[in-house]
Amino acid sequence: MSELKPGHLLVHYQSRMIRALGRVTAEAFDTENGEWQASVEYFPLHAPIPIEAIADSLRLIQPTSGPITVMRSVKQGYLWDFNAEGLALLRNFSREQWPQWADAPARDQTVQQRLTDVVATESPNLYEVQPLPPSSQESSTAHSSDVAIMTVIQPELFAALEALGIPDSKREKDAQGTVFFRGSLRSRLTGRDYRLVVTCVGGAGNYDASAAAYDVIAHHRPRVLILMGIAAGIQGKVRIGEVVLSERIVAYEPGAVVSSGDGDSSRLEHRPEIDRLPHSMNQDVITYRPDPSRLDAQFRGLSGAIPAAPAGKEEEFRSRVAAAITVRAATLASGEKLLRDPARLRAVRQEQHGKVEVGEMEAAGLVAACRRANIPWLVIRGISDFGDHFKDDRFHEFASRAAAVVLADFLAYGLSLPESPLSESASLKPASTPQYPDDQTRHLIGQLEGARARMKRLQASGSNTIQVDREILSLRRQLREGGQLRAGDSLGNDRYLLIEAIGRGGFGSIWKAHDQVTQANVAIKVLHTNLAGNLDRRDRFFRGARRMAELQHPAVVRVLEQHGEDGGFHYFVMEYVAGGNLQQAVLKRVITPEKIVPIILRVGEALALGHSKGLIHRDVKPANILLNEQGRPLLTDFDLVGAADTTGGTQTGLMGTLVYAAPECLERPQDADARADVYGLGMTAIFGFHGADLPFNLLMRSPESFLGQLPCPAPIKSVLRRATSLERGERYKDAGEFITELQRAQSVIEPQLRLQETRRAAPQDTSSHIHHLSNLHVGSNGEFISELQHVKSVTEPELSIQEARSEAPQNTPIRILHLSDLHVGPNDDPTSLLQPLVADLRDKNEWLGVERLDYLVISGDITNRASPEEFEKAYAFVSGLIDEFGLTAERCIIVPGNHDLDWNTPAYRYLPKREVYTGKLAPGTFVEAGPGFIVRDDAKYPERFKNFSEHFYHRLTLKPYPLDPEEQCIPSLFCDDGLLFLAMNSAWEIDEHFQERSSISEKALARGLATANRELARAQAEGRLAKDAPVLRLAVWHHPITGNEKIQADAFMGRLRQAGVRLCLHGHVHEERAEFLNYLDPQRGLHVIGGGSFGAPTHARPESVPRLYNLLELRRDLQHVQVHTRCRRKQGGAWDGWAVWPGESPQIRCTYYGVKL
Repeated sequence: MSELKPGHLLVHYQSRMIRALGRVTAEAFDTENGEWQASVEYFPLHAPIPIEAIADSLRLIQPTSGPITVMRSVKQGYLWDFNAEGLALLRNFSREQWPQWADAPARDQTVQQRLTDVVATESPNLYEVQPLPPSSQESSTAHSSDVAIMTVIQPELFAALEALGIPDSKREKDAQGTVFFRGSLRSRLTGRDYRLVVTCVGGAGNYDASAAAYDVIAHHRPRVLILMGIAAGIQGKVRIGEVVLSERIVAYEPGAVVSSGDGDSSRLEHRPEIDRLPHSMNQDVITYRPDPSRLDAQFRGLSGAIPAAPAGKEEEFRSRVAAAITVRAATLASGEKLLRDPARLRAVRQEQHGKVEVGEMEAAGLVAACRRANIPWLVIRGISDFGDHFKDDRFHEFASRAAAVVLADFLAYGLSLPESPLSESASLKPASTPQYPDDQTRHLIGQLEGARARMKRLQASGSNTIQVDREILSLRRQLREGGQLRAGDSLGNDRYLLIEAIGRGGFGSIWKAHDQVTQANVAIKVLHTNLAGNLDRRDRFFRGARRMAELQHPAVVRVLEQHGEDGGFHYFVMEYVAGGNLQQAVLKRVITPEKIVPIILRVGEALALGHSKGLIHRDVKPANILLNEQGRPLLTDFDLVGAADTTGGTQTGLMGTLVYAAPECLERPQDADARADVYGLGMTAIFGFHGADLPFNLLMRSPESFLGQLPCPAPIKSVLRRATSLERGERYKDAGEFITELQRAQSVIEPQLRLQETRRAAPQDTSSHIHHLSNLHVGSNGEFISELQHVKSVTEPELSIQEARSEAPQNTPIRILHLSDLHVGPNDDPTSLLQPLVADLRDKNEWLGVERLDYLVISGDITNRASPEEFEKAYAFVSGLIDEFGLTAERCIIVPGNHDLDWNTPAYRYLPKREVYTGKLAPGTFVEAGPGFIVRDDAKYPERFKNFSEHFYHRLTLKPYPLDPEEQCIPSLFCDDGLLFLAMNSAWEIDEHFQERSSISEKALARGLATANRELARAQAEGRLAKDAPVLRLAVWHHPITGNEKIQADAFMGRLRQAGVRLCLHGHVHEERAEFLNYLDPQRGLHVIGGGSFGAPTHARPESVPRLYNLLELRRDLQHVQVHTRCRRKQGGAWDGWAVWPGESPQIRCTYYGVKL
């Protein structure tokens, strides 16, 4: 029996015929009742094979007695039991030799070939399902997993478990009663085993799905969440049995009740919410190549069958039912109401999103939960019906199995998850063997285990156990001599085996333990024995556990058992977090300063939730912030928690850890409120930026000088200065307000300048550049450039912007790259646009030689039709520029143009004349149309720029674009270069009825100028800008102020001149006329530089007009700028100089001109 090991092969035969193959996955053992058990992966054959053909290669396994039980669930709800006559072990072949096992002697070469064919296809299960070894079962019911899979109904759940090879024995139930299954699957892309969790919602609808998804995220902390199941499709667009992967989710039910204007009536207006697949998941989906033969083999290996057509319905089945497992991306409509009417689903497609092909009820809820938790998601749906009369009971099983097969295939061949960020810095898979402190303890534990084994045997036989009970009690007393626990002891009636002590605090010790019921590691906090007799301390200890359990938040450690007592030891059980704590990670340089803000924001969310419930932590510090395998923070140690119902536990005197405790916690802890947590979190952030233990005396003596030397930008320092004020009244009122301000500061400076040490050494790298992009028109097709700006891992400390700029030679000019009208067509791609531009800028033979840029100014017309797909491509192009030239998002100055507003937004509504009194309507807000008027909807009108904000501006700058027109003059001050940009929207009043109405909002301009003055004053007061330092003011907008398409209401130019603006940049120039590209406003003395047509299509720019862009070189004293103009005569050609500017003599034409400022 001892020879049967994991990897050995078994042959199941019955009536002398081989029916199936089996692979041992766990070592065999004899059970207490004399049976023999082994865990085996079971692969049924399509046709039986006579056993005589390979009899020489087999030997029988004879157990001690009783039946042999193969612990492997093939069909949900069934175990396969075989007697000794029906199970045989293939001789001397391990798992590594599996592909060669058919070379064993055989009498019948035909049979031998048939077995070889079976092995060649790796059996019907093509995905290498990996049973979790004991050392990898670190996760408790609240531990991390790689992929969580949610299903909604029972057939979906069973199909998923079968396809993933997860047996019934992996069934668990969490503290809330939710059943889930654990397993793992080998990725063929990464070569690693993905840890899986599968659960079933059990109720249809987005509300239930959202609640279940949030629960899964909180309990299992997945890196990816996938919803798998069946759905209805639109006939003619999909077929039954076809599997779709979500490319976007359209929540079709959101709407608003809109007044008709007369005050007497209203109507419901649909406002669908659209979520595109997260970028990282989208990349996996578009690069996933499903193999039809691989899918078919797995589908049939799971006993799947494509439904055959009943007599007389062959043609109908042929047109509506898939003949094979096929996979593609599609748009799904999701709502709370089941769309059983095909016409309703088509209406959603026609009225709300033209790409909808599938209707279902849970995806929008799942996406909402994932969006909040910032977790990638995917929805996999098998089409089971069309919502019409075409029904068949077999379709649900067909669609469920098809979706499950695609799920398993995508996990194995499509999903690429990077290794956990802490994998090299922490012991993520420690063994579950106790770390015995000495040989005596090891000996006592051995005696105790032997006594317990004897007790079980006596109990099984009905014998008296008094003697062995006394022996166990005596051994436990010896083990706990001195009132101390030791590794190898256990708590909870022997449920929790203590592995090692991993922490100690003022209230108790923390033990890593192994839960012998769930076979998972947990953390147990045990109250110090000297405090156990103090009722107040004991109550506070368990109160902390209760409060921690109440906070259902992904950034709070989960409590699995709130109250336990064993032989006088009081304890509670939590999830085990394997990545250590933030203090250790910072001191070991695992967490570096640039990673601190996201951690603080995440913990701040958990504290904000607690503050909203009246809970105060009162001991926020780095040691109480744990890090899981993915580096995500989890707040723990609620021993000092305060709440409205706290009684008797909080006394006067010192509370909290000295350097992180707010002054009131040291003086009058009973008066501490949410601002104490703000102080602790702020000090934790300071520790993270400092990278070493905080010097308490220096902090108390000179906090301002200490803050000043921190390696973080000034806006973040300002937030931390207020958060850690010694005066409680000066701090933020709670964690919610604190993280809001921190996010705002972060949005100003994120991401940090990407300068590596190699760039320090390169002289050309110290030059400063400004990159102005305008009129970017991007089509919907083409190859994406990866999100270089946001996902590039940081491996070295980066220079601050101020440090980098200070190293720039004073004679090096500031350069401005000025583009307009990009207009990429539907068959172009961002790379094709980027590469020629980069090549021209870096061409030293053309006297450019640009190696690094400082600013990216995008002044409008980024797309053709403002669709999310186009903005995604524009983002890819800009991200490529950012990476190529060392830019940062902070230095991206962006304004929209008329092509960046969504013309499909229903900004107008039709009303009959009897309902409209034009005397009350502002001019330009209505158009007469037949027997009625088309009237502007002021509530919807600003949403024309929603796509621009959500799909481009926000992603690039990490802050939303203001939809309120009065906020659309945005100042950006850069003290190091002495530049102040004003970014304005000249398309704010353009729409389908008033297409030529370009202008600058007077209210927006007034607010923008006032804000700019305040920013300058603040910078001077804080010492970031000298009071006598020169500042060059530049204004950026889209439309020109000369030519046929000029802004008619150009009086705003006078206000700009009065405000000290000296240089204006705009786009939208579609003519080859130099006077439109460089001119001095004759009345106002402003220098205006227009952007030529970088890539406008021929309908907007005659093909004879070259594509153009400008490169400006600004002297560092801000007194002179030289403008180089570049042209591209033919599509696909190289960029060259545009020699149209006067030279030293009338015969000489230059490719540049100069402007004295």
